[in-house]
Amino acid sequence: MDISDQDLSPAQRDFLAYWRRQAGSRIAPRRADFDVLDVPLLMPYAIIFDVLADPLDFRYRLIGTVQREMSNRDYTGMKMSEIDGRGPDSGIWSILDRVRTSREPAYHSIAYVGPKKDYMKLNDLFLPWLGDDETTSMVIIVSCYLPK
Repeated sequence: MDISDQDLSPAQRDFLAYWRRQAGSRIAPRRADFDVLDVPLLMPYAIIFDVLADPLDFRYRLIGTVQREMSNRDYTGMKMSEIDGRGPDSGIWSILDRVRTSREPAYHSIAYVGPKKDYMKLNDLFLPWLGDDETTSMVIIVSCYLPK
């Protein structure tokens, strides 16, 4: 993982520190190690995806309040494959899949295209969480929106 803490927002730094504490000496923390009550002030910036297998897909489990405000709609409960532009050929799908297979965090910066016209860029921190079988069962994205 080549993520510089200086690139991260305070919420992303705090969430990454929590992720590292929960992982301990393992490659990534287990899903059972995650408790929203441990990070309540960070949850508005988070999106939680369930990783679905056979066929592979990613389902929006939880979308924090800041994330919902910055989005065109509430995708809670929807699969990525059900949303135009977010299926297997999309950039976000490929990053989620890379995090799923590597079981390592990723950091990605893209242009912001949501409803708020005062923002130009979106920096996302992707964090994998493992199931009992050591495969990625959940990915949490923590976002930072950069104004124009």
